[in-house]
Amino acid sequence: MDVNAILSGYMQGSSYVPTVSQAFGNQVHYGMASALHDHTMNWKVDLDIGGTSNQIEMDYVVPWRFEDQAGRLWTTKRLNKMIAETEFGMNMNPATPMKFVVQSTEQTNSWGTPRGYALHATPHHQVYPDDDPALASFAWTKYNVA
Repeated sequence: MDVNAILSGYMQGSSYVPTVSQAFGNQVHYGMASALHDHTMNWKVDLDIGGTSNQIEMDYVVPWRFEDQAGRLWTTKRLNKMIAETEFGMNMNPATPMKFVVQSTEQTNSWGTPRGYALHATPHHQVYPDDDPALASFAWTKYNVA
């Protein structure tokens, strides 16, 4: 499954005032500024794999160092896997590579791996404070998986 979003339309500009406008957008033409704004989109996907008995595994990519038999030190990557206790309110940290894996607790593939889907998302997050009145209309933006 792959999701692509393409935005189109017309830019709504405002007057560009050199001493003020830089804090709220960018100059795009003589005397004209673009407004700093948000585009919010969401998708609700209910992934049931081989029935409704599923879980979410969080796979974090971390560096791993080891010494070989000749005494040389090597660095590679490995996955630290954790099963989520809840399916609500999970966020991705942009500084930590990771993925969510929705997987069956009852069915495996030919190699014994639980059947499932990996969710790779670009970790964006909203910046409004929790007490902002506008957040009530898009509270779902607070979490990557909710």
